[in-house]
Amino acid sequence: MSSRPSAPLAEAASGPGLTDEVLIAMSLLERVVTRPPRVAALLLALAIVFGLLVLGAEPFAVGLIPTPWDKLAHAAVFAVLAAVIGLASGLRGGRMFALALAGALLVGALDEWHQLYLPGRQAGLDDLAADAFGGLVGASLLAVYGKACEALCDKPHGNADRRRAP
Repeated sequence: MSSRPSAPLAEAASGPGLTDEVLIAMSLLERVVTRPPRVAALLLALAIVFGLLVLGAEPFAVGLIPTPWDKLAHAAVFAVLAAVIGLASGLRGGRMFALALAGALLVGALDEWHQLYLPGRQAGLDDLAADAFGGLVGASLLAVYGKACEALCDKPHGNADRRRAP
């Protein structure tokens, strides 16, 4: 039994020379691109990462938000980042939560590492902790929102005449 994805793009491109990894990547890309809200979430995630890594390297970013408000800003930005990563993934449940949190933590660690090399900026574990807290809040809120949506949208799938068993 093949573990290849069954998305139309991956099926059309399947052939000799393409590895399972390439087909899986194509399938994931197709899942993101076929849903406009996912595309918007992906673009917002990329904009946040751009803002952190590129605009954060500019001289005006030094001391932009005073202490202790900078920790609140870190938590808020990373809560939004985790939520949009989760939305862009198209996953549900624990997988979506794990990906959203891991993505936010990865970007937070990359941002702190990047700040080690920027004049006037300081990397800190306290900032990374605020990033992790924000990522946890964003991923948790998204998980709660997803469960609420599933409960409210209790529609039968497929044939309209079929009803879910009690």
